Amino acid sequence: MTRGEQISVKRVTVEALAVVLSILLAFAIDAAWDARNDRSSETAALQSLLSELEANRTAFEAGITYQEQLRVQTKTLFDISRGVEDLPEDDVAMSRLHIRSHRNHYITDYRSGALSALLASGDFGLLRAQDLKIALAAWPTLVEDALENERMVSRWVEERLVPFMVETTPACIFTVPDPELTSADYERCRAELNEILGSDRLEGLLAHKLWLYRSTLGEFERLLGSLEDLNGLLQRELAGR
Repeated sequence: MTRGEQISVKRVTVEALAVVLSILLAFAIDAAWDARNDRSSETAALQSLLSELEANRTAFEAGITYQEQLRVQTKTLFDISRGVEDLPEDDVAMSRLHIRSHRNHYITDYRSGALSALLASGDFGLLRAQDLKIALAAWPTLVEDALENERMVSRWVEERLVPFMVETTPACIFTVPDPELTSADYERCRAELNEILGSDRLEGLLAHKLWLYRSTLGEFERLLGSLEDLNGLLQRELAGR
């Protein structure tokens, strides 16, 4: 091979290597951009989830407050029905209000769109924090357990307590507005209230309703604690980016 041919071969070899290196560099740049885009997408998903958790925290806290009010109202009627305390002379209006509240129950406005999207996407698999992945995977089951407890209370109120109260509640509970109570209405209503509040069956129903409220409140208080833990893991993950 002449010197000229050797130079030509070297030139071709160098040019071929340059092409190969260019291709490899292009792939590396594409991979870097893909990784950057994946990380950006993952961060956006986690930020959306954090906002969703804050909204759910507000919903859970509102539910706990409302159900605690219902528990207190039920406890008042329960104590009167079992003779622990008497119907106060000036508490007919309040007792009427408590009895009217027997239909009330709370259904939490829970949001899960951001979490469902994250779990269904490839972004979930890209998360590096194992404790965060475990907490996110377990969260839907924790929420569903609490919501099912809440739905159970709702079904029980509608199927067991409401029919009994509709059948036995004195007419004065609903027919005469509080401001229009005459002295005769007051005494009649008081007598009717004492009669229904002395019912053994009502006492049993109220006892069960109290148990349901305590159970539901416990579930949501534990859920709120788990939410705080998950929120902390998310904050830590986002702070490290």
